[in-house]
Amino acid sequence: MVRLVTLILSYIPAYLFACTVNGVHFSNQFEAGRLAGCESGEENQFILHFKPEDTPINPSPWFYFSAQTEQPRTINVSLDFGEFLPRYLPKISHDKKTWTAIPFDSKGNAMQITLTVDNEPVYVAAQAPLLNDEYHRWLNTIAKRLKTKVNVMGKSLGERPIYGLTHQSDSKQWLAILGRQHPPELTGAYALLAFVDELTRHSSLSKTFLSRFNLLLIPALNVDGMAKGNWRHSDGHIDLNRDWHNLTQPETRLVDNYLTEIVSKGGNIAMAVDFHSTFYDVFYTIPEDADITPSTLVNDWLAQLKSETQRIFNLTIKPGNKAGSGVFKQYIADKFHSHGVTYEVGDTTPRHKIDYVAHKAARTLMESMLALPDEAYLPNTMTQKGTE
Repeated sequence: MVRLVTLILSYIPAYLFACTVNGVHFSNQFEAGRLAGCESGEENQFILHFKPEDTPINPSPWFYFSAQTEQPRTINVSLDFGEFLPRYLPKISHDKKTWTAIPFDSKGNAMQITLTVDNEPVYVAAQAPLLNDEYHRWLNTIAKRLKTKVNVMGKSLGERPIYGLTHQSDSKQWLAILGRQHPPELTGAYALLAFVDELTRHSSLSKTFLSRFNLLLIPALNVDGMAKGNWRHSDGHIDLNRDWHNLTQPETRLVDNYLTEIVSKGGNIAMAVDFHSTFYDVFYTIPEDADITPSTLVNDWLAQLKSETQRIFNLTIKPGNKAGSGVFKQYIADKFHSHGVTYEVGDTTPRHKIDYVAHKAARTLMESMLALPDEAYLPNTMTQKGTE
């Protein structure tokens, strides 16, 4: 029996973990789970430890675990992130579908929560998870609307499929949309869903836009990091949004291959948006005086968005241009001489506000892109190695 248990344990991936202390069972043995260790303190006190996949790392301390006991009881749990400060506020679920925020306290680098547990697992996560199979189902809904199909765009380093779709009309102009380079950044992921919903909802605006602009959509790029509950990196121990200059990872290379092929066949990358989360709502842009076409597009778009949302949304814009920096928006500017925008959503921005702003952002972007004549979208002059 001991040998059988040893053999079974040898097939459990190293990033999965479970422990039982003082009658409470804690586990991360499910997709996107994250837990590194546990110990007991005083009566009904427990300390759970969380560690990143690599160091050094840009810290986004993700946590996702379950707790259960044979008999109902209330326990106090401290979430310890080592040297890193907490970033996300805890949510709870009993079915992994409906998530609600729970009270917490913090001291130093730890957070304290109270849980009522019994023989059915209760789940605690940094954000309401959005998993790989959910993206696949959602993409099928979008593909049905567009009368296209979901494709496996390529494979991750861990051999997981990376799903996406294209929608193409007679136009040579393309809008590229990318998400989940960083696994914990769920508020940005929710914004992408609402943004694409508006782009594809069969409104008169959407129909006009999609008759003039093609769409490349890859909503979840870091599928390995998502599955493992990584804080930041891919299976290659790389921050994908710093790899667009060197293109060392299969995930960044597959996107580059698609965009490069589009241009090699006479297409034009008119615009690209990638979705992220940070501490507040912000749009990172390329300055208007950079070597990009059409030069005023993004400023026109965001001015219109600000005008339509200013009473309830504080729109912050941060232009920056640093060739070869390795971030996606810069890669788009460097290689294709087009606008790239990093659409960042605050970690604690409420879901209804995320959806509202994303729908507005999509509508105003479509209007801004359609307002420019065809000659404004000159063919990209593609830099051969991706950067200048």
